[in-house]
Amino acid sequence: MGVFAVYLANSYFTGVARHNEKIAEDLNLATIVAARVPLNYGDQITADKLKVVQWPSSSVPEGSFNDIRALLSDPAGPRVTLRPIEAGVPVLRPMISGPGGRAVISATLSRDKRAVAIRVNEASGVGGFVAPGDSVDVLLTRQPPASGASAAEQITDTIVENVRVIATDQNANDASKDPQVSKTVTLEVDPIQAQKIALAGQIGQLSLSLRNVADRKPAETRTVTVADLGSGGYPYYTPAPAAAAAPAYHRAPAAPRAAAPARPSGPAVIVGKGLSISKVEVSRDGGN
Repeated sequence: MGVFAVYLANSYFTGVARHNEKIAEDLNLATIVAARVPLNYGDQITADKLKVVQWPSSSVPEGSFNDIRALLSDPAGPRVTLRPIEAGVPVLRPMISGPGGRAVISATLSRDKRAVAIRVNEASGVGGFVAPGDSVDVLLTRQPPASGASAAEQITDTIVENVRVIATDQNANDASKDPQVSKTVTLEVDPIQAQKIALAGQIGQLSLSLRNVADRKPAETRTVTVADLGSGGYPYYTPAPAAAAAPAYHRAPAAPRAAAPARPSGPAVIVGKGLSISKVEVSRDGGN
């Protein structure tokens, strides 16, 4: 009876497997390995966390696995996740480490990429809203190279566009949702961009500009100077000229006055002779 029961069970499961294979063939489906439960950054991959699902053959993701044993049977040791994987999402090679691997930043980099860190604060780090998995531009603010430029004459350039954030401080978890003010942000860049960022950090102030993660098109950028700020650019602001003082009124020099006749020293008598009238002084002693 026991042997017969085992035979029936095997026949049933074999029939189910053949039936599923027949359905997959009719619908042109393929089998791939997906997460059975949510996997966090650094979780060890085990059989109980995985499952096999049917997937349209025409859209099988690159880097997927079609057998759970391919993930678990390597003698070098178990693999770990390098980024969060939601339940039901296919497990892809870039999401996990190699056999016996560990969750390190270098394992998440593409072969032609580099990781560089820049120092940020509350303002240059977009208030802590920059998180692993985001895309950012890197801005450089510095003095213009022209000789004699003052410290107030600043310019800003975009030196790197659309690069992925792979860590903030020591946090590389793509599932981070809460804002966190960090002191450093690690970016995934190419070798030339890494050189630009290293040099820019020595000659000016670096800051980040957060992008829409779906926006991959290069933006039209140019060098921005204080003059572009309008009246807010105080080094270039020319105050309105003061009102001209009213011209002083100059009077023509007055003609010199005639000297007043000397007051007579004694009494005088008016004498009239015909039409002629004259005044004759009389001395006090009675003489003319």
